[in-house]
Amino acid sequence: MLILVGTYSEKLGHVSGKGSGLYVLDVDDETLKVRDDDSSTIETKAQLGPDTSTAGGHAGMRNPTYLIAHDGSNNNGDDKKVQIYVVDERGDGPGSLRALTLDKSTGKLSPLGSPLGIQPAMEAAACCHVMVTPDGEYVMAANYLCGSIVAVGRNKTDGSLIEDDVNYCSLPPHDDVDITYPGPNAARQEGSHAHMVVYSGGTKSATILVPDLGSDVIWSMPYLGRLGAGEGPIGKPLATGRDAALAGGGPRHVVL
Repeated sequence: MLILVGTYSEKLGHVSGKGSGLYVLDVDDETLKVRDDDSSTIETKAQLGPDTSTAGGHAGMRNPTYLIAHDGSNNNGDDKKVQIYVVDERGDGPGSLRALTLDKSTGKLSPLGSPLGIQPAMEAAACCHVMVTPDGEYVMAANYLCGSIVAVGRNKTDGSLIEDDVNYCSLPPHDDVDITYPGPNAARQEGSHAHMVVYSGGTKSATILVPDLGSDVIWSMPYLGRLGAGEGPIGKPLATGRDAALAGGGPRHVVL
C-alpha cells in the first residue's frame, strides 16, 4: 500500500514548514508499518520539492500541501499509474495546481503537463484543497486567501489539465449584499476564505459545496459540467448553512 504525503517547506503565518516536497510511503498491508529503504523498492525520498526542477524545466513546489489520487480507467491504458492532483499553496503569489502521475511499482512521481498558475499573477491565493468531479471532466480547487474556487478542465484521455478551460468563481458573488466584512472574528474574517470544495450528487442535479471560514457560510452552487457551455461548469453561489449561534466560528470542512 502506498501513502502519499504533502508538506510545507516554508514558514508561513500559520505553520513552520520543514518538508521538502511530496513523499511516497510504502506501507505493509498487514503490519501497517512503513517499509524502510532496505526492504522496499519504492522511492522514499522527497520528490518535486522547492530545490528540484522537472524535465520540462518547471520549478518544484514549495508547499505541495493537499493532493488527491484519481485512479481512473484511462491513464492511456496503463494500470500501473495513478493520476495525482496537487496544490502548491503559496501566500506570496498565485501558487499553482499540478497534475502528476504516480508509478505504483516504483513510487516515482512525474509531472503531467505544465503547472497551472492560480488567479492573476502576484495575487496571493493560498490554494488549499483539490478534488476531481466524479464525471472526470473537471479538477476543482479552493483558494483560501483570495476567496474563490477554480474549475479546470481535465483531459479524460491522459488526465492532464486543459489550460484554456479555466473557470473562476469569486466569493461572495458581487450582488450578495448580506455578507459584510470583517465578520465577528475580525482577525480571521476580514474577507472570504474558501477552505475546501466538495461535490454533492443528487437524483436530478449535482451541487458544489464550499465552506467559507471568512463568511460564516457554506456556499452552494449548481454543478453544470460540460452542459454549462458558455456559462462555465459552476452556477451562481448561494449562501447556505448559516446559523447565528455559530457566528465567528468559520466553517472549514464538509463531509457527506
